[in-house]
Amino acid sequence: MLAQTRRVDQQQQTTINGLNPGDQTIIETTIGYEQVAIDMTAYLARNEPDPYVRESMNFGLLEDFDHLYRYSELLDYLRAPTRTRSSRARRTSSPDDRRRTTTITPRCACSSTTRRTAPCP
Repeated sequence: MLAQTRRVDQQQQTTINGLNPGDQTIIETTIGYEQVAIDMTAYLARNEPDPYVRESMNFGLLEDFDHLYRYSELLDYLRAPTRTRSSRARRTSSPDDRRRTTTITPRCACSSTTRRTAPCP
């Protein structure tokens, strides 16, 4: 039974891959699969009655959107002329591009104002 299911799945994949244009790159095919995954997951999440399963699917959607974004950025990078590609790689970030970070230092209740010479209990 399992072998039969795998055979049918292989035939379906071969049929679907045959529908792609011959000059389509692997990254374009991958972007297409990600778009289908997003559409299917969104449809299933919309029609799911169980809230926990729906939230799980919504989380999966975020991951799929992230993949789609990264693959599209890669495609843009690969399609850019060589001159643009090399200048993009050498670009340095400006102070405005850097994220501001906040350091959080835990404080002990026993040493809020006094200087501590030994570790807190």
